[in-house]
Amino acid sequence: MFVLGRVLLFGLLFCAGPVLVCGQLGSLLRFFDSGLWITAKVSDPLLIVVFMQDGNAVPGGVAGMAPGPALCCALAPIEVGAVPDEQLLEVLAAQWRQLSYQQGQVWAVMAQIATRDPMLGIGGGPVWTPDLVFESAVDEIRAELRLTRRAARRELEYADAVTGIARVAQALRAGVLDRRRAVVLAEGCAELTPEQAATLVDEVLPGAGAVTVTALAQRVRRVALALDPGWAERRYRDA
Repeated sequence: MFVLGRVLLFGLLFCAGPVLVCGQLGSLLRFFDSGLWITAKVSDPLLIVVFMQDGNAVPGGVAGMAPGPALCCALAPIEVGAVPDEQLLEVLAAQWRQLSYQQGQVWAVMAQIATRDPMLGIGGGPVWTPDLVFESAVDEIRAELRLTRRAARRELEYADAVTGIARVAQALRAGVLDRRRAVVLAEGCAELTPEQAATLVDEVLPGAGAVTVTALAQRVRRVALALDPGWAERRYRDA
């Protein structure tokens, strides 16, 4: 079984060169060595990637694939100009989910930078306050990504807000929310207690991906005001 699995694997890789670019060779080796390929379904994400031979094909399981490395590999070889009309919206939706996943990853890195005190590695150096660490992170992000300071601050503030609400960050990575909806929901929790924020997320998150951003913002406002009548005043004061 081990030898047969390896033979099948390398035969498929010969036909599906784009897989190598996606860095999935190790996972594929473990998959075939385990013998699971015998009972795997053709719709399994790993097999979708393997059986994709050219950029003209759109794997049938893409519409139901969760965003992440497997969906990235399935989408990467697609030549958009060769996609049939009836499949373009399916590809668009898959790319949109993947974009949300990647946005969550980017913001996770930014939020982590804002927790690292750059003075810790300097012997005898002063310990920075969280505000100083945040400002330093803004400057680092600005320099690394060639952003204006205003843009870098805005991105880091979004990152801090979204990653601070674990369920919102998870929904973003899962493609349930996109960038703007995640920000609306996370910022709506900012002036609430942890218990109130959890209640708001319970009530608003399940349908957040099915409404427009404007409608979502209105719903967040209604729920937040019901939980805390002083919510709007504090937001206006802090703006």
